Amino acid sequence: MPRMILKCPACHSRFKVPDAAIPPEGRIVKCSRCAHSWHATRPALEFVLMDEPAPVPEQVPDAPESPPAFEEVLAAAQAVEEQHAAATSTKKAPPPRPAKPFKLAAAALAASWLILAFVTYFPRWQDAPVLGAVYGMLGISSTYGVELKDVAMQREQVGERTRFLIRGNLVNQDATAREVPFMRVAMRGRDNEILWSRDYAVNKTLKPGEVYPFRITNAETGSAGEVRTLVVDVGNPLEMFFR
Repeated sequence: MPRMILKCPACHSRFKVPDAAIPPEGRIVKCSRCAHSWHATRPALEFVLMDEPAPVPEQVPDAPESPPAFEEVLAAAQAVEEQHAAATSTKKAPPPRPAKPFKLAAAALAASWLILAFVTYFPRWQDAPVLGAVYGMLGISSTYGVELKDVAMQREQVGERTRFLIRGNLVNQDATAREVPFMRVAMRGRDNEILWSRDYAVNKTLKPGEVYPFRITNAETGSAGEVRTLVVDVGNPLEMFFR
């Protein structure tokens, strides 16, 4: 059977292995003397036909007395392949890539749209069958359709304070009876900041088309010179929060 000389590139030990042990594309082998592993290929091998009387050239002095059998070389090569496969399988998965900017922008746009829809259609949501019942359990009712009409304001000086007298009408323009919990009067400054604010209890249920007159006489402040706008509003706590 034709055999070949397999030379270790580390310790230069030589081993005789059958020709069929190394395929044309080569394979990984391991030296049984120094445990060095390398990829052996046919072009780097020296062939010797054992059937011919020609001696093996260049006997290496430090070669092992009895070369290992082919089974040992094959087992060493398989061990190297198993170690390589184990090292490859234990590699950590790459870290997740951060979300792309357009995905974040899409999420922000969707959240903005939901907030806008909630603020815009909030009064009608309170009239929905399910949400209306939930709001009712919380003591909240919609004031959709209730408007302020014929509002007039006077101011008078009381010592160092300025008092604002406000009167007008609450009108229910909706076809459903509406409960008005309170009114809010706010004084705003030059940069629209709130200088003074107070809620006035109403607790009045207005029938469709009903008109309810109101009068506020105790809206006063010591900083009247800074007041630029006087705001009168009506609604429930949630409606006031989103205005």
